[in-house]
Amino acid sequence: MKKAVSVFLLLCVFLALFAAPSFAEEKPEPEEDWGLPIDGTWEEAIPIHNGVYKPFVLDKRLKYCRRLVMLLSVEEYTGYPFGDWYLYALDLDDNWEHIAEFRIEKEQGDGSWQVYEFDFYPLESFKALSICTRDKNAVFTLEWDIDFYAP
Repeated sequence: MKKAVSVFLLLCVFLALFAAPSFAEEKPEPEEDWGLPIDGTWEEAIPIHNGVYKPFVLDKRLKYCRRLVMLLSVEEYTGYPFGDWYLYALDLDDNWEHIAEFRIEKEQGDGSWQVYEFDFYPLESFKALSICTRDKNAVFTLEWDIDFYAP
């Protein structure tokens, strides 16, 4: 009996060490009022605002957008990428414009998902999106996972 208990405890310790659960939150399911996912492609990094960022180029232009939902997860980072950020959009005349502001908090550095909801007035029309730090001369690297939704 002691041997069976010892083997069982050893097995439990082994499984605890090598099968530790992930504590990152799962990606939230889209809510009905978010609208549909925006399809597009992440392109090579270009200068946009206070640095060089990868733009998300939409498959189709989005005209007269009144609402946008962004899901963001910080996958990896170095330095301190937390704080105030801007959402930039490439308008239909090929100008990058600041259309919204949001914050990335230090607590998001664990890969958890954050939902950001933006309402636009006047309505926005654009063909690409990017996130850009508000701060000049910020030194960091940031890898993210982002999904956009619009009604």
